[in-house]
Amino acid sequence: MSASAVNFVGAIITYTLVVYLATLGSNGAYADFLYSLTWALLLSSLLDVASEAVFVKYARHSNSLKKAFSVVLSLRIIGLLTMVILFAAINILFGIVDFKVLILMVPMFYLGPVFEYLNKNLIFVIILCLEKILLFTVLYIATRDNGFTDAVYLYYFLVNVVSLLWQVLFIRKDLGFVKKGLLMAATEYAKLYYAMFLVLQLNLVYGYYTRLIIEARNGMEAFASAAIALQIINMASLFQSQVDRSFRTPIFKAIESQSNHELVTVIKQYVMYSTIPIIFGCFFLYYTSGFVGEVLFPTGYSGLVSSLEILSLIPFSVNMIRLGDALYTGTHKNKINMIITLIAVSMLVFFTLILRDEPIESYLIVLVVVHFFHGLVSVLLGFKHLTFLTSKIVK
Repeated sequence: MSASAVNFVGAIITYTLVVYLATLGSNGAYADFLYSLTWALLLSSLLDVASEAVFVKYARHSNSLKKAFSVVLSLRIIGLLTMVILFAAINILFGIVDFKVLILMVPMFYLGPVFEYLNKNLIFVIILCLEKILLFTVLYIATRDNGFTDAVYLYYFLVNVVSLLWQVLFIRKDLGFVKKGLLMAATEYAKLYYAMFLVLQLNLVYGYYTRLIIEARNGMEAFASAAIALQIINMASLFQSQVDRSFRTPIFKAIESQSNHELVTVIKQYVMYSTIPIIFGCFFLYYTSGFVGEVLFPTGYSGLVSSLEILSLIPFSVNMIRLGDALYTGTHKNKINMIITLIAVSMLVFFTLILRDEPIESYLIVLVVVHFFHGLVSVLLGFKHLTFLTSKIVK
């Protein structure tokens, strides 16, 4: 059994769940859920301290899995406690905080990067697939008679906790918390990867800022259509996440050994096994968008078909950006990556702010164009800054 096959099954289950909940909550309940989920994912990424992208590199750099785990876990817990206190204070003063957002943030503690370091990616994706099966089963049983209620948030929380416990169970012997030198290690981690952290936060602007500005300018129904389209597109991220876990370490090894042949081999495999399939996937998304929008989401989500057609290029751009991220992280040149991302995101914000009384398609076209530009520049400059590679090509 391959991790890609398991991810494919997981994507189908996730897609089925999205269709089911969107149909069930077409009266606006699912739109409200997506709004809470958007904020939960945004805050979770903030508290992840870039570990999804740099954990393996730091564990290799420090030559200690337990040290890396201790640093990341400590920073996450401190961040979460700070956020809970802030939420409580805002709620006491203004009464405007929705604590349902916190309930949806359990996945920020998932141990995917640890599984990647241990080369146990297949076990992790199987756990995630079982989580999706359990989630769909529980939600279907709970909502088929009662409809879409706030209980959906509770079921998400419980299933996420079960998934986290399964993850801990499988790698508990490899986990450990190191207190000695923790502050110094956390400081080193921050110095090495603060730029990558900023890159990841800037990348959030693409999905979350675009959704929120659409909601502010065009209303909740338009927001729901764009959010569902992005959810469907993001199912490709299940495949891309597996690609990242499979190729990050070989890319890091090739860069660390400054092996021209090894790096070229890895990049060829990356293109063959990820980029080319994703290009075909983009065509598939484009040509099936009519069926998805008109048949599976018949009411309550106007603009979904056009949103899917426009966003179908996004998985290809993500594939390029992730390759660039791996190159910059492997060479510890994350500041360059940060500058590229800052310029791209600034372009997105500028062009969307000058749009007035425009349909959601206009915002999404800007998103796709800027995202593609970002991916192309990221890869080209990433290779250019591999001095050992370029010097050998010149020779």
